[in-house]
Amino acid sequence: MPENLNQLIRELKQESCPARVKDAVRRQIEAQPVYTGGLHRFIPALAAGLALVCGLLTWQWQTGVAGRRQAEQTRQAQARLQLASETRDAVALIGAILAEAGSHSEQVISTRAVPPLRNGLQFAKNKIIEHLKP
Repeated sequence: MPENLNQLIRELKQESCPARVKDAVRRQIEAQPVYTGGLHRFIPALAAGLALVCGLLTWQWQTGVAGRRQAEQTRQAQARLQLASETRDAVALIGAILAEAGSHSEQVISTRAVPPLRNGLQFAKNKIIEHLKP
């Protein structure tokens, strides 16, 4: 059998396709429409568009986060300014009341009222300073 197989292989190597068959096959291939496919042309454009949209969404998200952070810092600064203003007004009122009361009863105010008020104001001032520290 191996001799027959070797002989068959030699004969097949010598075989060639007739020219009319080659021409017929060539005509059939040329007659078929060639599909160029439009989808593979749009894949890079689609990927670029998708990357652009993702970039824009990320940029918009980051801008929103930064804006919210800045708004929160502004609100905190305004609250601190309002607290400082109210404290200044309260201390001025207490000072005016003490000055008026002191003119009427200087001795009683200076010995009984001023030390506790001074200590209370000092305590309040320290608390406010601690609160205003960032």
